[in-house]
Amino acid sequence: MVVANAAGMVKRPEHVVELSESAVTRVVVGSLTLEARPGNLGETYYYDPVSRTAWNSKGLDNLGVEEAIWWLPEMRDLLNRNEKELAVSIAGYKPEEYSRCVEVIAPWVDRIEVNLGCPNVWHKGVKKPVVSYDPSAVLEILGAVGSANRYGRPCSVKYSPVGDELVDVLAFAVSSYDFVDELIVCNTIPDQEGVRRDGSPALAFRTEEGGEVKHTGGMSGSPLKSHRRRLTRLFRNALPGRMKVITVGGIDSGQDILDCIEDGADGFMVGTHFFEHGPGVFSQILQEAV
Repeated sequence: MVVANAAGMVKRPEHVVELSESAVTRVVVGSLTLEARPGNLGETYYYDPVSRTAWNSKGLDNLGVEEAIWWLPEMRDLLNRNEKELAVSIAGYKPEEYSRCVEVIAPWVDRIEVNLGCPNVWHKGVKKPVVSYDPSAVLEILGAVGSANRYGRPCSVKYSPVGDELVDVLAFAVSSYDFVDELIVCNTIPDQEGVRRDGSPALAFRTEEGGEVKHTGGMSGSPLKSHRRRLTRLFRNALPGRMKVITVGGIDSGQDILDCIEDGADGFMVGTHFFEHGPGVFSQILQEAV
């Protein structure tokens, strides 16, 4: 069974080292973009421990793939020695950015995660469309990734929490490419506006200095449990047997792992719970599931 962190939480070598002795079988770095991104400005993350819900609008802050290749080989060696694999999640604005990311990082990783569910990324004042809701864009990006994947690295594709009506066409899209052997469901729920315990907005950020303050972002944590279970079952039925389904969304207990198995998942990822409580959560929830 695949046990991994969700993309978005590990972007520097010290984060990888921290996970190298945990109970994960895979460490996911990223998401990384072709060029470095500073991310959004202001209040970009909030977690409510009572509802176990998080909102974020970090904006894919990262140092870019060119910077990452200076330390990815060492981190891969470290993880492989500990019988773990290194995956890097990539994101972009257009197919050529995804393909260039693949060309840069493929020699230094065990797996590539193609993140098609980034929910709140802005560029020059314009919000980036969420690719998961556009099957034609999915096919275009995966075609570019396949052409650039000269090292033949296995690839995972990560979708947003889509509606039932898109499951069959999105399953067809990912299963059309032999290099894609995993589907990850699901990313955060896009365009959500939360409220803190004191009544103020959960998020209050700008995409640039002096820009308009915005309050919506991706919602994660406990509210994703129902989406996770629904999509895991639907995609498991829609995908060929050669493809794994890795489930993510609100996992924070042993019961969630038992639910994942019941729903037909081949592994799971933990995002919000890991971010809030550290790498010990992986062994904790696995022990609870025994």
